[in-house]
Amino acid sequence: MLDDPQTIPCPETRGFSLIEMIGVLAIISIMMSVVGPNLLRKVLDTINVKEGKNLEALADGLRRHVRTTQSIPGGGTWAASVATATGMNLNDVSFADPSNPITSRRILMIYPGFTPSTGTDPVFTATSGGAIAPTNARVMLISCTKRGLALPVAGGKPGNTAANRTRFDTVWNWTLNPFTKAPPTGWPAAWTGQAEHLHIQRVNLGDEFFRVTISNYNFPTNVPFGKFNLAGTFPFDVTNAVDGFYLRGTTVRLYRHDTPYVSVPANPDELNLTHVLGSDVNFIYEGNPPRWRAQ
Repeated sequence: MLDDPQTIPCPETRGFSLIEMIGVLAIISIMMSVVGPNLLRKVLDTINVKEGKNLEALADGLRRHVRTTQSIPGGGTWAASVATATGMNLNDVSFADPSNPITSRRILMIYPGFTPSTGTDPVFTATSGGAIAPTNARVMLISCTKRGLALPVAGGKPGNTAANRTRFDTVWNWTLNPFTKAPPTGWPAAWTGQAEHLHIQRVNLGDEFFRVTISNYNFPTNVPFGKFNLAGTFPFDVTNAVDGFYLRGTTVRLYRHDTPYVSVPANPDELNLTHVLGSDVNFIYEGNPPRWRAQ
């Protein structure tokens, strides 16, 4: 016969005492105080490194757009221009964190005295006559990677005033102090000790311009012609026909014209030389019969 189940002895069970529970919680607290900040720092470092690389890629895309379209976008069109140049999604270009569009919007800040300039958006559009020498052709891609912390500066090209130039230079010349994490001078109190969340990619577009000189040594007997990119035919009807600056990637097509000059022909007589700008260059039209050469 089976024993009465009420008489079967059970093994003794024992829970944690209050003192043991307090001890476990104390150990966990100590571990979190050591591991937590380090883990948070690693996460923050990862975000900062990623955003730095993202801004570098966007700067490369900006340069690609400039070379391809022969124009420099402004604060309102730069994101769409870079998205097209890179094949990226527009939101991924516009925001450091697309899930947080309120305070993570990236901006393109343009030096107020950006030269050469033909407007505000686009800031510069190439013409056949070239441009003056670039001076302070500087822009910055700026972003913030902390939720709720808004950038206190606006994108685009503001009026060329002393105050606006100083405001731009203050950000351009700023570097992060890893101990104080102080923001650029004059930024609001909300940024005090928070500047590790500020990301700046500085881009000097002055190195995208090259000097082009064109001389027609056979003037006035011959007046050759040229085309810059897809612009209309341009006559070189003086001895020193061109001395200006053009963007990298400009396609220069030079044509011969051996008949006396009357007006710009609809179709120049002969394409003699094609050159894509990648450095300063001087073109000379001379000889008998005259031809173009680059030096």
